[in-house]
Amino acid sequence: VHQCYIATQLSQSLKFHALFSCVDIVSLVSSHPAACNSLAKYAAANIKDVDLGFICKHANGILASSLISYLKAAQLTLFEDNCDTTISSVFTKYYVDNTEPLAVLSHCKEKDQ
Repeated sequence: VHQCYIATQLSQSLKFHALFSCVDIVSLVSSHPAACNSLAKYAAANIKDVDLGFICKHANGILASSLISYLKAAQLTLFEDNCDTTISSVFTKYYVDNTEPLAVLSHCKEKDQ
């Protein structure tokens, strides 16, 4: 299997697994392009149809109920007027080396994808 298809195949396999049969909410705390693309394909939804009101109402509670400590303690920013490019962000204080995701993003921009 080519590396670029691994995340998509994994998410599609999980989508139909019995553990996920009753899942109503799916979220992602990642800026990695492959993770974001995989979630978009998993949800099979148009980004225009995302219920932003639902996100605004429930995001804090969802993070607070997480079993992952750095998500539970994360600082959430939603729909702030002073941000012109970010709809939402989660500051987890968890260091991530973004060198690879930024290189992938640059490559996609070069190919106009």
